[in-house]
Amino acid sequence: KSCWLLRLQKEKETEDLDHEKFALGAILQLNLFRLKETRKSFGLSQEQLGRVLGASWISISRWERSISDPPPEAEEKLRRLAELLEHLGGLIAPADLPQFLLTPNAAMQNFPPYDLLQSGYSFQKLIELVEKTKSGEFS
Repeated sequence: KSCWLLRLQKEKETEDLDHEKFALGAILQLNLFRLKETRKSFGLSQEQLGRVLGASWISISRWERSISDPPPEAEEKLRRLAELLEHLGGLIAPADLPQFLLTPNAAMQNFPPYDLLQSGYSFQKLIELVEKTKSGEFS
């Protein structure tokens, strides 16, 4: 097992893991095993995913080949990215996802959405914006 999976399993066994984190961790676990397929399905190059996660394309390649595990900061960004993709649903076509993630957006104070994966507060604001857009409150 990868180091990341061992940490997740240890947290689960010690009951120190909250259920929401574990659910998102399960999504991440699935995505780490299929990181390459997931990345390609959303039209992201290794370089683009690296930019989103604050890592080099070489690191992304190593993670995809299970040579190394992402550091905790990248793990958290992967969790947030997985959650964002879940919230987006069919709002953005997979082919348009790289442009959405990497392009500054006026509704986000001219930050690209990937910048908002950095902190919990800004990420929640991003999710709120997505949900408002889906419900028609914001267009």
